[in-house]
Amino acid sequence: MLAEEASKITSTFSDVFTATVLDVEKCKELKMGSYLGVVAASANPPHFIHLCYKPTDGNVKRKLAIVGKGLTFDSGGYNIKTSRGFTQISLSVNSMFFPFSQVHFIVAACENMISGTGMRTGDIVTASNGKTIEVCFFFNLL
Repeated sequence: MLAEEASKITSTFSDVFTATVLDVEKCKELKMGSYLGVVAASANPPHFIHLCYKPTDGNVKRKLAIVGKGLTFDSGGYNIKTSRGFTQISLSVNSMFFPFSQVHFIVAACENMISGTGMRTGDIVTASNGKTIEVCFFFNLL
């Protein structure tokens, strides 16, 4: 749904907006293991969205990137969150927009679900930059 909205924005405002939407196969090709680890248990396909605004005059003085984690649903994983944990999550997805010359909106839209294909505490995933990440759940600390 978010990918469809990005496409609508670029169709309506094609003079200033472009969009790139990566599907799961492209994310695999780019070795986006940390992102793919989060989406592994979801029955719904992820969409890594890059929406770019450029002014019509082409005079770009500054660039700004706004990156959102884009969880459309977060089950809490195997370490189910308490209501207090969910409150903390809502604080982490709020962001503010400042009107600079060129703006990139990047959203890793996906679900974090539970299934036999999902990550577990202790799993290690490899990010696209080659760094390895051990999966642990910090919401117990809240």
